Amino acid sequence: MTEIVRDLTLVSNEIAIWLKRANDGHYYIERRPKRQESSAQRFPINEILVEKLQKLSNEDAWTEIEKYLLTR
Repeated sequence: MTEIVRDLTLVSNEIAIWLKRANDGHYYIERRPKRQESSAQRFPINEILVEKLQKLSNEDAWTEIEKYLLTR
């Protein structure tokens, strides 16, 4: 079972984002469009970014994640 570290689903009407920690301890971003039959995308991230995201407001964390994913 994974642990939700940050639930950013209420920030956007179009995109749901969660910051999660897997059973083995690694962190990842789960991103899913808010429409029927959409699939989730998962992106591993390092602990340094996790620490930064945990200090930000939900809106700022959501924005930082979107910027991070654009550069991938």
